[in-house]
Amino acid sequence: LSDNPVVVEKRGMIGRLCRFRQAHLGCFAYGELLDELRPAGKLGTVRVTWNGRWSKNAQAQDVEMPAVIGSVWRDADGRTVLFAVNLTDIPQTVAVGNRGFEGRTLELAAREIKEVVR
Repeated sequence: LSDNPVVVEKRGMIGRLCRFRQAHLGCFAYGELLDELRPAGKLGTVRVTWNGRWSKNAQAQDVEMPAVIGSVWRDADGRTVLFAVNLTDIPQTVAVGNRGFEGRTLELAAREIKEVVR
C-alpha cells in the first residue's frame, strides 16, 4: 500500500464511507432513493481528478463538483433520512432546500459524513 499522504487520506475517506454505508443498510440496500441534496443557497465547489479508469481510452480529467454532496432516502422502516458528505478539507455550511428539510442548516466538518432523520 502506498504511503503517499494523498492516497492515505483518500483510503481513509473511502473506509469511512464504506463503514457508514454498512451502518445504514436500511436506507442504501433496503430503502428508496427519493432525491439528491438540494442546497437552498450558494455552495462552494471542489476540483477533483477523475482518472478515467472506466474505459481503456478514457483520459484523466479535472472536474468541479459541489463541496458537499448528498441524497435523501426513505429507509426500510419508513423514516426519511438526509445524508450529506463534505468532500473538502475545510468546514462547510449548507442550507438545505429539500422538501421536509427546508430551513435546516448543516454544519459539516472537513470530510464529515452526516445524517439527518426527519
